[in-house]
Amino acid sequence: MSIFTTVFAPIFGVLGLVGLASLLYPEFDGRISFGPLGALPAGSTLSADDKKKFRLIGAALLAMCVVLLVGGFMLNSGGGKKENNVEPTPDGGPVSTSPDVMSSETQTTSESPTPSPSPFESDTTSESRQPEKISLASLTPLYENANTEPTSLGGKEYLDLVREDPEKCGKQELIYNVGKKYTKFTATTGLYDDYDESDGPWIFAVYVNDGSGDRQLLKRIMKFGDVKPIDVSVKNAIRLKLVIQWIDPGRLITCSPLNSYAAVWANPTLSP
Repeated sequence: MSIFTTVFAPIFGVLGLVGLASLLYPEFDGRISFGPLGALPAGSTLSADDKKKFRLIGAALLAMCVVLLVGGFMLNSGGGKKENNVEPTPDGGPVSTSPDVMSSETQTTSESPTPSPSPFESDTTSESRQPEKISLASLTPLYENANTEPTSLGGKEYLDLVREDPEKCGKQELIYNVGKKYTKFTATTGLYDDYDESDGPWIFAVYVNDGSGDRQLLKRIMKFGDVKPIDVSVKNAIRLKLVIQWIDPGRLITCSPLNSYAAVWANPTLSP
């Protein structure tokens, strides 16, 4: 119950009754006794001016009370400007259900969507992963086949290797595409143990090409019984080339096409 209903409405009602009485009083010509309110004794008469005054005062009071009562009841019943509705939450705190507040909350939510994961994250991770060590024997040369049959070198059996023997004691090249994925090439080189030592020495050479032409990394002359490791940098190399070349000792009879796969690149490894 509002303060208007409990306090102001009764006051305006009493004033309205007083106004109504003042309006009707002259009609009875003052023959109504109000006792302490100062009314004329019964049987008295009012002058024309007094009657006019009573009518004006009564009409003014009555009109004022009607206006105040009607306006007060309209404001009290919600006829004026509505306030924001507030509903209690289960924990006792107020929650505003005002359209303005709800609109603001909805707009804020729509402006900050939940970020979704990028579909390219996994691809980026896989592309940036460094390659592992691989054996050159697992790759296929660009222009010809390479023999990878196990053999012995310096009395030691090797299963992982690449063997070369130039046709008719000439020169042979094996070219591999390494695609700039590696930085180092290592191997153990020599002439395999079944080689006929009378055929003379051989040249072992390693080249790389980074797009600007072949660049020699190693050139070594080896004879039967020599077993030597190699360790060269192949950083930024697109291609790796292994060359084996027979050196004619001046005795043509020693060059035999029956000598096959004389040169051995044992444990040929590409490292990142």
